[in-house]
Amino acid sequence: MDADEELQPDEIAIDSEDLQVMKFDASMGEIWEIVRGPSTTTALDEEHDPSAVDSRYYLYHNRVTDELTSTIPPINYALLQDVVQNSKRMKLLRARVRKVSTDELSASAMEYMRFFRGFEEESAQMRKEMRAAIKIQRHFRARRTHLLIKALLHQNRCAVHLQRAFRGRKARRQAKMMRVQQIEIVKIQALYRGHVTRKREARGLRSQRQLHLKRRLAARDIQRVFRGFKGRKRGHREKVIQRLGPKNYFEWEALRKRSKVVRSFKVWDEMDAQPDFPGVLFYCHKVTRACIWQQPPPWIQHDREAFENRQQLVRWGYTERMQQAAQSLQRLWRTRIARISFQMVMRAVRLMRTCEQEYLEDPTHLAKMANYVLYLHTITHDYERARPLYGRLLRVMAQRGPDIPFILFSYGIFLYITQEEDTTLVEEMILRGKIADPTLVKYKVAFLGFFRQAILQNPDDAEAHINYAACVQWLYEQYDEATNHYLKALALAPQRKGTIELFQNMLDYKRRIERAKLTPRSKKALTKLEDAGEEEQFDAFALFRRWQAKQAEEEDRARRIILEAEQDLAIRQTAARKIQARYRRRNAMRKVTRLRLEYKLAAIRAEEAQQQALYDRITMAFEDILSSSTKKKKQGDPTPVLSLPVAQLDAIFISLKMEFTEAQLNAVSAKFRKDHPKLKHVNVMDICRFVQAQPLLQERLPTIFPSTGSNTS
Repeated sequence: MDADEELQPDEIAIDSEDLQVMKFDASMGEIWEIVRGPSTTTALDEEHDPSAVDSRYYLYHNRVTDELTSTIPPINYALLQDVVQNSKRMKLLRARVRKVSTDELSASAMEYMRFFRGFEEESAQMRKEMRAAIKIQRHFRARRTHLLIKALLHQNRCAVHLQRAFRGRKARRQAKMMRVQQIEIVKIQALYRGHVTRKREARGLRSQRQLHLKRRLAARDIQRVFRGFKGRKRGHREKVIQRLGPKNYFEWEALRKRSKVVRSFKVWDEMDAQPDFPGVLFYCHKVTRACIWQQPPPWIQHDREAFENRQQLVRWGYTERMQQAAQSLQRLWRTRIARISFQMVMRAVRLMRTCEQEYLEDPTHLAKMANYVLYLHTITHDYERARPLYGRLLRVMAQRGPDIPFILFSYGIFLYITQEEDTTLVEEMILRGKIADPTLVKYKVAFLGFFRQAILQNPDDAEAHINYAACVQWLYEQYDEATNHYLKALALAPQRKGTIELFQNMLDYKRRIERAKLTPRSKKALTKLEDAGEEEQFDAFALFRRWQAKQAEEEDRARRIILEAEQDLAIRQTAARKIQARYRRRNAMRKVTRLRLEYKLAAIRAEEAQQQALYDRITMAFEDILSSSTKKKKQGDPTPVLSLPVAQLDAIFISLKMEFTEAQLNAVSAKFRKDHPKLKHVNVMDICRFVQAQPLLQERLPTIFPSTGSNTS
């Protein structure tokens, strides 16, 4: 067959071997695989005979069911046709491949190799060019981006500068405009206020001011006239007293007989001699008949007090003495009431403490039984034991006939807090008790000794607060006090059943009472508030929530105050420590300064002592030289002049007894002449300064400079 001819499928023959292979492939499919088992021959035989036949067997493994079997799986005829077709295509491909000649295959392989090498070289060159182009593009884009960012940053800075300058100019213009507007506004306001003030002044204030001025001028005139009248009257009195008044006892007695008594104060009479001295009064002592023109000082004080009392009556309606008397009476009354109340409280507490023992001694006594059942009710809260005793008291009261307020009040409160009966029955019992005892005098001891004492003994007991709240609610109608104790009971025992219902019943009863007192218009307004849900003063839960919030705020405020106090204390302590540290440092510095000053003063004193000793020593040397010289002191000179010529310098140093050798003496004299070349005469101070400047000379004077030698050495 030629290579160009086409092989048909019908011309292909399938031999038996291929058919068996196809059937085997169709039976295996995709779910079966061949697994090799272990060998049946030993390894020793294999080593001796390498050409021995492999005796290992094969098994068929199912991938799905994990089954192993030694038999060939059944043939899948649906898969057999596909296997056959695939085998035909493979044979056709093999037949076509055989047609290609060997020479053409070798030639095409060489051409392919040359083409492949050229293609590889071109590909490498293209890759190099591509990498170079990418690198150039990367650098170009980086440079272009850098320049673009630089230009954008420059534009941004320029824009910021322009905006800042524009906004500054705009703000300055606005500020200038606002200042001008403010000045203009102030001017307009000043003009307007001046206009309004002038208009108001012309309308009414001027007339009021003028009227006030007229009244002040009239009052001044009246006061001036009155003071002039008083002054003239006083002057006339003094003139009458000095010129026409009586001078001795007989004239005073005659004048007294002609006068009449105007008023009296204690032992003094105020008398008026109308015929002789009209308008001039004098004062006569009732016992001694002594007469004087001046009013006695006690009478003056009495008149001043009477005037002040009249002013107080006009101003307040009572005097200061009346107020003091009233306060004294009130103090006495309150003392009496407090004493009676205290005695009643003591009696009630004593009754509460002894009621149980008295009941055990006499269980049939009605009053003792009532006290004991109230003790179980309010103090121990043993309601199960108190219930039958209350029933026995009610039966005894029913047998006797008249109502007993104590039993009705106590049992009504018991039924209310235990919620065993309706509120209507409780209200009826309380009303019957109030009819029998309107003033509640007989129940005062029970209230103080049991209900009030219970909350005093157990302030954290919710039952005690509930009993007290129910008592003040039903008996005394003090709803605010009852509200406070209901809230405390809710806070102490929120899990207790029925507390919130009792509180709500009290609020509902209070609302009914207040609504009954309102006018129709007020009732409409209250109804609108209730419909809008804005009235929470009669909602028990809302009141308890607000009370808890208020308590939390108070606790927070107390903690905040404590924290602030602690912080303030810490700040104060820190400040105190700083002040103490500074004070101690200042004291220490003062002490150190004082010690330094003392050391300095001691050194100065020592130096002054040395200088004085040196001066005395040199003065004695000068005096010795002068006394031994032929030049004597003149007779008229009171003080000698301690000065010697420079030629006697050696004599001076010899007189100081420094124990110099001749060479040392010459050296010292030469040193002095060198330091003072122009000096012709030497005095004491020159020698003192020279010795103090020369430490070697100070060593020669150990009695004056004791520490110089040691320091120098």
